Amino acid sequence: MSLLILMYLMSAMSAAGIVTFSVSSTVFMIAMMIFSVIMSMSINVRMSFIFLALIPVLAIALFGIFFYVHPIFKRIFKKYDALNNSVQENVGGIRVVKSFVREDYEKEKFGKAA
Repeated sequence: MSLLILMYLMSAMSAAGIVTFSVSSTVFMIAMMIFSVIMSMSINVRMSFIFLALIPVLAIALFGIFFYVHPIFKRIFKKYDALNNSVQENVGGIRVVKSFVREDYEKEKFGKAA
């Protein structure tokens, strides 16, 4: 049972880590792009135009990668979801089986609570 709970928690943490990483890395990349433009202009304005000319090329490449990777990400996320559902059903089933095994104790516990 502890292995199933551990698997469930690990998969949930993994999914949350993916979302957190993607959001934080996106914010970091945008900030890095803005500050690099500012720093390149403070160092050499003529050379910074080369950098500014490459920004649209980089943006097109990133959007291309995003549209290629996004369907793969959705498919993997659905697999994680199915795995989480399966583990959650197993953990719930274990609790039911334990309750049936300890039926007398559960009845007594319920009687005290009621």
